Amino acid sequence: MKKRMLFVLFCLLLCCLSLSVFAADADQPVLNIYCQQEGHIVVVDKGYEATCLQPGRTDGSHCSRCGMVLQEREPIPAKGHTLVVDEAVPVTCTTDGKTAGSHCGVCGQIIERQMTITCTGHHTVIDKGYPSTCSERGRTDGSHCDICGEVFFEQVVLPLADHEFTESKVGRDCTNDGYTLHTCKNCGFSYMSDFDYATGHRLDIVPGYPQTCTEPGLTLQATCRVCGKVVEKAEPIPPFGHQWTTTITPATRKKDGLRVSVCSICGVKQGEEPITRIASVTLSETKYVYDKIAKKPTVTVLDAKGKTLKNKTDYKVKYDSGRKKAGTYYVTVVFRGAYKGTKTLKFKILLPDATGLKVTGEKNQATLKWKKTPGAQKYVVYYSLAKNGTYQKLTTTKKTTFTAKNLTPGATYYFKVRSLAVTASGSNTYGGYSKVKSANIL
Repeated sequence: MKKRMLFVLFCLLLCCLSLSVFAADADQPVLNIYCQQEGHIVVVDKGYEATCLQPGRTDGSHCSRCGMVLQEREPIPAKGHTLVVDEAVPVTCTTDGKTAGSHCGVCGQIIERQMTITCTGHHTVIDKGYPSTCSERGRTDGSHCDICGEVFFEQVVLPLADHEFTESKVGRDCTNDGYTLHTCKNCGFSYMSDFDYATGHRLDIVPGYPQTCTEPGLTLQATCRVCGKVVEKAEPIPPFGHQWTTTITPATRKKDGLRVSVCSICGVKQGEEPITRIASVTLSETKYVYDKIAKKPTVTVLDAKGKTLKNKTDYKVKYDSGRKKAGTYYVTVVFRGAYKGTKTLKFKILLPDATGLKVTGEKNQATLKWKKTPGAQKYVVYYSLAKNGTYQKLTTTKKTTFTAKNLTPGATYYFKVRSLAVTASGSNTYGGYSKVKSANIL
């Protein structure tokens, strides 16, 4: 009976709840329409920060009238711990230590707990002392901790002990001093006193002799007559060997020369070689005809046996400058080495003969014309009243024409011309005469 009553009550409760929900649902559209016309009443749903382990929420909002959610609250993920290392604390003989650990620097939660390490106390070690000797200082007993090194009793350094010396005598000789030697029998330390200085050697000298060019020599020997020590031993000296120098008496154009090899140390002669005298010095050409080209005749030098001497070895050649214009030029041969002296040779550059002379007789005068001669600077005109007679100079001209005036009518005159050039030294040089031409004066 009780069970049935309870069931009926449960059913009535369900009916009531259903009717209330229905009524609320029936009112909701009405509230929404009202809020849309009049506006929502905003209520802020406050958020909260995330922690190291717990997530948080952002701020949100809803309408207090109609219950509409206006802004959703968003989740904020948990931050996680911020690790801070707790350094280990070393244990000492008198203080506890700690192991390394860690905690969160934000919330303070211990992540790895530090463990305490209990100190063990000092471990005392005895520092054993020892007595002094004459060479090393001793020490008293002491003690220290062999873990942390703390000294409990300092060791005191003891003074040195005295030496115990024995004495021995060392005699002097020629080179070594005598003295008394004091030696400590404990440590071996020693020192000397009561010096008796060395006497020095008393030498017997056996003289040596010098070397020559061909024979070896010997140094002196010195021996002490007291101790018999050879202070300086005789040593052989190798011979010099001949030092040959060649002496030359140069040959000239008149006299033979001589080449002799002589040792500069002992003066002995190795041999004599005659140098034949210079017999002839000639030029390949001594006369040239002007052609605008510089002339350079070659030099030939022969000795009395017909041997040809070498240029730049036995002699040098110097030519006058220019050597293009007509004139006389000199070649200087300077002998050298095994030969001595100079020789001056000369050669000429001649003007060509004058050519093409034509003469025309006129009233009281004659007109002359001729061809230009290469290299000529002037021309000299000569005349005579007989073809083979004595010719006299009529004029000097730079032209290739000339008119001879004031001549005797009815007479026959003979003419000839030759070229002229002035050399670098200012002297005149002449070419050959033209053929003789005659003219009858009207």
